[in-house]
Amino acid sequence: RITYFVSHAWKSPRFAKYVALIFRFNSAVALAFSGLALGLLLFFQVFFFELVPKMFTIIIATGVDASKQVIPCLNELTVPLVFFLLLCTSHLFNRQPSFFLDICCIPQDDKKKQAVGITSLGAILDRSEKMLILMDEHYWKRLWCVFEIAAFYRRAGPQRMEIVPLHLPVLKLGVITCYMGMNAIQIAVLKI
Repeated sequence: RITYFVSHAWKSPRFAKYVALIFRFNSAVALAFSGLALGLLLFFQVFFFELVPKMFTIIIATGVDASKQVIPCLNELTVPLVFFLLLCTSHLFNRQPSFFLDICCIPQDDKKKQAVGITSLGAILDRSEKMLILMDEHYWKRLWCVFEIAAFYRRAGPQRMEIVPLHLPVLKLGVITCYMGMNAIQIAVLKI
C-alpha cells in the first residue's frame, strides 16, 4: 500500500517541491518540539538566570531611569534553529508514510522499463491512499498532470486529494529565514 501518490509538473523547481514536502510532513513535529524547547528555555532563564552563559545575554536600557538590565536571549537564538533543524530532518526518523514519485520510481533511462512503469500507473493509483498535488503555474498546462488527477478522482474522489500550492511553503521558509536573520542581527547590534 502506498500512502501518497505525488503528482507534480516536472518543470516545477525541485527546491520548491522539496520545501513543500518538508512543510507538509515535518512542520507539525518541528512546531511541537520548538514549543517544548521554548518552554524549557523560558523555565531555565526564569529560574536559573545566573547559569545562563554571558554570551547568551544582552544589556538593554530600561528607559525608566536610564538604568541597564541584563536579559537572556537564549530562546531567540535556539528556538528558530530547533524549528529549522527539525523541519529539514524529522522525516529521517519517521518512516510511516510511503510515496510514489514518478521521476524516482519509473526508470527514465530505459525506454522499455519506462513504458512498463507508465502502463502500471493505474495499478499504482489504485494502491495509493491519497494523492498529494504539488501545484504551481506549470501544473495545469501539463496534460499528464491532468490525466493523473482525473484517473485518481475517478477511483477515489476528491476527499482523498490534497493540493499544496508550491509558492506558499517557499514563502513560509523565506519568512522564517528572515526572522532568524533579524534576530541574529538584533542580538549582534545589542551586544555591541
